[in-house]
Amino acid sequence: MNLRTFENVKTFPDVTFQDIAEDDYGFIWLATNRGLFKFDGIEFKVPVIPIDSHQIVPKELFVNLMKDRQGRIWAGSFSNGLFLIDLKQNKAQHFLSQKDAENTISDNRIKKIFEDPNGRIWVGCHKEGFCLYRPETNDFQRFKPSEMLNKKENARFLDDITSLYFRQEKLWLGTLDRLLCFDPETETLEHIDVENLLINREALKKSFSAVRNMCWLDDHRFLFHTYTSDNIVFLYDVLRKKCEVIRLTPKNSTNHGNGSSIHLFGQSAFYFVGENIAKINLHDWSVKWMNNEERYSNLPFNIGHIFVDSQHNKWAFSRNQLYLWESSPSAITVSGLANSAEVLFHLEANNYFFLNEMDTKGGFINIENGEIELSSEQFMKEKHSTNRVANLYKTQKQGIFTNNQASIFNWNGQSSSFNPFLNLSDYSKRNKLGDFISGFLDLQNIYWLGTKNDGIVQVDIETKEKKWVKNTPEESNRIVYNGYPRGFFEDDLGNVWFGTDRGFGYYNSNRSHFVNFPYESYKTDNPRINLKSISKIKKDSKNRIWLAGEADGLGYFEFGESNPIIKTISTKDGLWNTRIRDLLIDQSGNIWVSHWRGLSRIFSENLRIENYGKEIGMPNYAALTLLNDGTIGILKNGKLLQFQPDSLSPKVVFPKTTINDFKVFDESLNLGKNWLDIEQIELSYAQNFFSIDFGVINFLNPELTEIQYKLEGVQKEWTNAENRTYASFANVGGGDYEFKVRARIQNGEWAKPHILNIFIASPFWETWWFYLLIALILGLIIYGLYLNKVKQIREKEILKSQFKIQLAEVEMIALRAQMNPHFLFNCLNSIKLFIVENDTQAASDYLTKFSKLIRLILQNSKSKMVLLSDELKALKLYIEMEKMRFDNQFEYRIIVAENVSPHHLEIPQLILQPFVENAIWHGLVHEDRPNLLKISIEKRDRKTLCIIEDNGIGREEAHNRKRNHQFHKKSMGMAITQNRIELTRNLYQIETKVEIIDLKDENGSATGTRVVLSILAI
Repeated sequence: MNLRTFENVKTFPDVTFQDIAEDDYGFIWLATNRGLFKFDGIEFKVPVIPIDSHQIVPKELFVNLMKDRQGRIWAGSFSNGLFLIDLKQNKAQHFLSQKDAENTISDNRIKKIFEDPNGRIWVGCHKEGFCLYRPETNDFQRFKPSEMLNKKENARFLDDITSLYFRQEKLWLGTLDRLLCFDPETETLEHIDVENLLINREALKKSFSAVRNMCWLDDHRFLFHTYTSDNIVFLYDVLRKKCEVIRLTPKNSTNHGNGSSIHLFGQSAFYFVGENIAKINLHDWSVKWMNNEERYSNLPFNIGHIFVDSQHNKWAFSRNQLYLWESSPSAITVSGLANSAEVLFHLEANNYFFLNEMDTKGGFINIENGEIELSSEQFMKEKHSTNRVANLYKTQKQGIFTNNQASIFNWNGQSSSFNPFLNLSDYSKRNKLGDFISGFLDLQNIYWLGTKNDGIVQVDIETKEKKWVKNTPEESNRIVYNGYPRGFFEDDLGNVWFGTDRGFGYYNSNRSHFVNFPYESYKTDNPRINLKSISKIKKDSKNRIWLAGEADGLGYFEFGESNPIIKTISTKDGLWNTRIRDLLIDQSGNIWVSHWRGLSRIFSENLRIENYGKEIGMPNYAALTLLNDGTIGILKNGKLLQFQPDSLSPKVVFPKTTINDFKVFDESLNLGKNWLDIEQIELSYAQNFFSIDFGVINFLNPELTEIQYKLEGVQKEWTNAENRTYASFANVGGGDYEFKVRARIQNGEWAKPHILNIFIASPFWETWWFYLLIALILGLIIYGLYLNKVKQIREKEILKSQFKIQLAEVEMIALRAQMNPHFLFNCLNSIKLFIVENDTQAASDYLTKFSKLIRLILQNSKSKMVLLSDELKALKLYIEMEKMRFDNQFEYRIIVAENVSPHHLEIPQLILQPFVENAIWHGLVHEDRPNLLKISIEKRDRKTLCIIEDNGIGREEAHNRKRNHQFHKKSMGMAITQNRIELTRNLYQIETKVEIIDLKDENGSATGTRVVLSILAI
């Protein structure tokens, strides 16, 4: 039994307990003379609950508690009425009795509160009967037994409700005077005359008095007791309407007194009387007083009430102390053995023999029908028997053997003692062997004794012949030297294994020699675990050899390996602890390990580990014994624990973490709800200094509980709470956070964390819209500066561009000015020639054409671009003038395509003239043959093509003749035209390209030149 006691001196100063209840959140509530307490698994607190006009539920005497199906707590006080606590809304109502108001509770002193299967709340009061709560009107209907039964005498006893229970659609009431039954449908009350219904009235020495409490056995029978009956319990049968007295105290017994309470557990009822417990068998109604039975010795006494919570823990209190206990349902526990009893031997059936490891005491344990008989005697009374004993071993002929540090003993059944079988003290002293530190009896009846100083002594039980195997390195048939042999084990092949503090080995029965594994010869898969000192060794059904050390951990290897690499089992694999006390293989082949944290089972098939510890009452660091029937026995701390391996299961406890309070600057934040129902809270940016109170519900073993918490968004790792039950955070920035708190039992799995979402509003200067506004303002400022800069750049570029344009125009004008004198000079030379030759008619005609041409040039001199029609007129006049100069040596044709509109198309002024002049001067006038100048204007796509083609001597011949001419003038027309074309592109965004093509015949001889001028408006 795992029992925990809460002492009022430490936890509850001057507190007496009255009642206990559990709410829907798993908290334990206690009614005391100092008010209400709530236990969150860590500490007892006075709950802060707003109530009507009061600030909190008052700290006064509360006598009873009850949780209804809606999860509300009903609390009855001694003199201040009734309280209804709504935990979900974190508020309470206070009901007070008012004599002039019929819809209030009957009396301010509450005795009992009960909820029937229909959800109706019944309240028993002091001296004023009982009442029914009406939720639709939030008031009460009163019932007064004395008035309903028309009993004016002793009315105050009849109306004082001491017990209340609902069964068989009836409300059963115990009062200070009698037992009553109320029918809610007919609102009629029946008096149960117990004394007249008694079957064995002679057993009742005193008159029937107040009913203390009821314990219903089934739908039609219940037990109850009274205040004045000494050790008498009443059994009432509703169907038979008969009552029977069960006397708990035999005649001449000193166990007299009034019982405090009666409770049903399984097939027995337990009646608590002072420091005694009466167990009533419900089959034969036999009674047994349990105060002398050791397995009940830890139960509390003077129990006023027993309560079983949702985790199946049992709570009880006796006036000034609170108890909590849990029994392991899968084990049989026997108490009363000496604390040093660790050697256990299964004799037969339900009989066991035990020895104390450190002295010579022992005894028998007999378990039959669940009852235990214990006897204890002094064994090994010889002078040398004060030493430590080894285990117990049984042979077919000689019986049971054991040994101590100097001798082997044999059990004598007739004298019930161990007799000396073989005294080896002289043999040990003569060979300087020291004490025998271990012993073992194999199936060949060879008793193995491990010595402290030098090897092993083998004793044949049948012949008493001794053989000494020394720790001599030179001998081939030896054991691991400088080691203390212990932990003997015989495998299924007859090999006897043993461990030492320098390794391990075994005796090969077939070859009659030792196979040794000194620790220097093997390795482990974990360098931190060397398994040097071996105290226990076993072989399982999978042919694995298991090794355990008291301080070195646990490991195994496959049998047959000459240089084994030992695979280790550690806490990383799930083993609770590596300080091994004992090692055992059960009948299913599973491995059991006893260590400082309790017990672990390693399943043979997959090496899965289950751990069993204090939470199920499992002792730690105990010796293990496999008994004949396959059960495992443990002797520890004066108790025998016996269990079937397959029935034992670990108690996987996932403790429930709770949020109990949320404080901002140390002030509790009240949201009008229970914190366990709140999933998210919202805080202002000024509430970023807060703390969170949390707890964990693990009532039985809180010291085994580990708690961690983390605020997601602030903390990356979990924080161990240590002994704190709160977490504080300061100057937390705005945003969404998750507060998580989780718990686990010992090194088990972490339970699912409790999560509280926290939103902290950011100050306006840290909000996204503020950042966006600032960004927009900055963006507008930057954009304004950018636009201003662009404007300035554009203005500069415009000025620069205008300057360039003006400069280009000036250059264009200059080029035109350069070209016009060049042209005029040529024309005037021609006129001069006609005058010199006295050809007045030709001079007159030439001069007429020249004047027209000059007029056109002057008209267009101010225009940047001219119409194609005007350009062709000027070009025609120029060609005719040149034709007259060269005495009509060539002909010309001007062809304008139909898709060209010369009256709408504009081109740069005199752009064609230099190419025409070049064709005439350098191509046509050098040969006496029909020469032709052809000018074509075409439109292709968006381009205007001006093609100037002659059938002259070609560019190459013209270049040669020019080079051989002694005096040649430099032609400036073409160069000026190229510059004008480049300026036209920059000024007027007109792309103009010039392509000059040499025309040749099929023999490669020059046949003329073609100039293609392409004009494209960009």
